[in-house]
Amino acid sequence: MHKRQKSLYAIFLILLMVPFQNCGPSFEVIKQSDMNSVMSETDVLVKKGQALYEKNCMGCHSPMIQSTKTNRSATKITEAINNISQMTHLKSLSASDIQAIAVALERRSDGNPFTCLADRSPSNDALRRLSRDEYLNTLSDLFEGAVSLSELQAQVNLFPLDVGDDGMPFDRASRTVTSGIFSAQVSIAEKVGDLLATNATKRQRIYSESCFTASTVTDACVNTFVQRFGKKALRRPVTGGEQSLFLNAYRIGENHAEGSRYLTRVLLLHPSFLYHTEFNGTLAEGKSDLYNLSAYELASRLSFLITGSIPDAALTAKADDQSILKAEVLSQEATRLLASNKAKSSFRRFYRKYLVLDNLKAPTYSAAFRESISTSNLNEDAVEEMLSFTDYITLNNRPLPEMLNSRVAFVKSANLASVYGIAPSSSADGQVTLPAGRAGIMTRVGFLLSGNDTTNPIHRGFVTRSSLLCDEIGSPDPTKLPPGSLEHPPLDPNLSTRQRWTVKTSAPACIGCHSQINPLGFALEGFDGMGRARAQETVFNSSGTVIARIPVDTKVSPNIASESERGVDGGSELSAAVAESQKFNACFVKKWHQFAMRKKVDPQDGCMASQLYEVLQRPDGTPLEMIKSLINHPNFRQRRQSL
Repeated sequence: MHKRQKSLYAIFLILLMVPFQNCGPSFEVIKQSDMNSVMSETDVLVKKGQALYEKNCMGCHSPMIQSTKTNRSATKITEAINNISQMTHLKSLSASDIQAIAVALERRSDGNPFTCLADRSPSNDALRRLSRDEYLNTLSDLFEGAVSLSELQAQVNLFPLDVGDDGMPFDRASRTVTSGIFSAQVSIAEKVGDLLATNATKRQRIYSESCFTASTVTDACVNTFVQRFGKKALRRPVTGGEQSLFLNAYRIGENHAEGSRYLTRVLLLHPSFLYHTEFNGTLAEGKSDLYNLSAYELASRLSFLITGSIPDAALTAKADDQSILKAEVLSQEATRLLASNKAKSSFRRFYRKYLVLDNLKAPTYSAAFRESISTSNLNEDAVEEMLSFTDYITLNNRPLPEMLNSRVAFVKSANLASVYGIAPSSSADGQVTLPAGRAGIMTRVGFLLSGNDTTNPIHRGFVTRSSLLCDEIGSPDPTKLPPGSLEHPPLDPNLSTRQRWTVKTSAPACIGCHSQINPLGFALEGFDGMGRARAQETVFNSSGTVIARIPVDTKVSPNIASESERGVDGGSELSAAVAESQKFNACFVKKWHQFAMRKKVDPQDGCMASQLYEVLQRPDGTPLEMIKSLINHPNFRQRRQSL
């Protein structure tokens, strides 16, 4: 059999096993009548009201979780429909529809925005593949000491960068498989197989059973390897059918080196290697679509959340003896993994997406603007400082409000210290106290960088509104706007950046969204495009000559959750107002739920979200305790599957 035929045959074996790709096993469809049987009358009314609100009200009043139109009675809603011109189109809603919306808008007396329905089971779980980061981490851990990612760089470069599915920012939720992704997976599998086949030392590191040194490798020898290494790769014991498949793949080769080539390829293209397959759990009592995860599935879910990779030997041992299914053992293992260096790397992936740190523009500051400060590595240093700060808050168990009001920073770069206007730190970790006027992440250089001489208050306001408050701000349709509407306003020596943007966004087609965005960005105008504190805005012409110095105005009504809020002046006061708002804590819960559970918070997930919110509401509530609470929640140990 020629090499090309062998390669095609090995891939063919795998393709026989992955006809489902983006599907899961067939499960019973949930009928509405079945749903109603496990939900109270109020729960059913709440779900109806939520659906009606999303269809008819969300466009103007934000998603329900952020809506300021809370605790409105059916009578009040009816009055508004009859008297407010923008709402007259809702007159078609029936009295029962309006009552359902009113019930859904009710908030509990303690202000918790999440509702725990009587049916406490979680929302549906989709089949997710390993994200790019998870896939590469898993390769590193599987082939540690034998194959490094640097040896696979050409193939890794073929792997497209992930984007979150369903509008989510986190790649952990990835489920789409494109031809580019699959081609990269095949290329990497082939390369790893080739490296092991052509290098006896590498091969010995992986195929370490002594029986492989015999002149004839027996089936029992191959099966022993498959049971050991296959279990690690698939995150569960290998089944009898899979054992035969892997043995047949090995037998394609005419000798041990060739056999290892094809067996390795087949392992790395197996669905349970490429996907988070959670199909071996047991039905929860009294349920037709809710499954308790198996011990191996739970260990894998925990490991990928905290470390971004496969379970280590200690965690696998807890799956082997089934003890991971005990709440106290799960909690102990979570605490152990949270103290590892891999936890730091995994959580940094959360914060990079949460704070939009991957989209910083390359610096193009003029020499006159930047003065003596170098832009070399400025973006990288600023991002590292932000992530060191989130490490400090999360892994040192600091209260969540400190993320918005702490002046602790970790500035290791003299260049970055110059931007902050402080002396470089002499400590190894670069810990310093930032000057007054700097408070938390919103006043850090990494949050403020624009990449050019002018600030971008719209970007700053949008990130605050969408990332920290979870308000959904739609993008304008360019085809419905006058030419030039999406361009930055031109420099004007008589107008500040705030004034120019106010004029630019005052048109009726713009003001609806910009009334939510602009104030948050304008409050941060006390920092220039490089993140330096300033009391006045310096305007340069194209030759670098100063043509104006204009006082900055940072006083705004932030409208974080209500138009009746107190005004703020500057970044520190804005940070404090955001930290005090219910929406910041609720948004943090939503973002972490998306990251941890790989799905948005559905009404059915209200019990978990409500518990996490309660943790943050405590005086000592911290992100770390919230994460532990998530792991200890019963829904973390369950999977709901329906078609």
